[in-house]
Amino acid sequence: MWTEVYGLDIETDTTPMNDSTPRGLDPATTTIVNVALSTREGEIVFRGEERSLILSLDRYVRNLPVGLLATWNGAVFDLPFIISRAQSLDIELGLTIIPAENIRPKYEPLPGHRGGYHGTWSNRTAVPHSHLDIAYALREHTADLGLQWSLKPVARHHGLSPIEVDRTAIHLLTPEQQDEYVASDARVTRVLAERLLASTL
Repeated sequence: MWTEVYGLDIETDTTPMNDSTPRGLDPATTTIVNVALSTREGEIVFRGEERSLILSLDRYVRNLPVGLLATWNGAVFDLPFIISRAQSLDIELGLTIIPAENIRPKYEPLPGHRGGYHGTWSNRTAVPHSHLDIAYALREHTADLGLQWSLKPVARHHGLSPIEVDRTAIHLLTPEQQDEYVASDARVTRVLAERLLASTL
C-alpha cells in the first residue's frame, strides 16, 4: 500500500467567449485557473498566470515523496487537460499519460483526446508517482449504493463535507472562493482514495 496519497484537482476558466459560447472543457480555448494538491499536512493551491501555475505545480509534484496521485475523473479530464495546456505553452512536464482502454468515460472525451489515460509523474527519485482515478475505481461501488456517480454525492455518503458551487460559473467566484473549492475537491478525493486503499469504504 502507498504510504503517501495526494489528491489532485484542477479548475478551468468558465468565462464565456465573446459570442457567449460557454467554455471550460476544451483545452484549445480554455486555460487552467487553479490547481490544488492535498496531502495529509494540508492543501496547497496554485493560481495566477497559467504558465507560472503549471511550472510551479510541476516543480512541487516532482519534489514530493514518491506516492500516489489520486483524482476524480482525472484520467479523462485533469491529466489530459494539464498535458494539453502544457504543450500549448511549450512546457515540458514530468507528467506522462498513455491511453487506457479499460476506462470508459462518463461523458464525451476531452476535445483532442480519445478517452482516458493512465498517468505517471516524474519524481526526484527513480520511481515516479503513480496515478489512481477513484471515479473509475469506485464506479461499481457507487452503483451498488444507488448514488449519482459524481464526487460530491459519494463524498457526502462517506461522511465528508465537500464545498459545492456551480461548476459552470467558476469565473463568478472570488479568488478565495475558487481556492476553497478546488482545495475541497482535492481533499475529499485524497480521503476517499486513502479509505479505498485501506478497504474502509
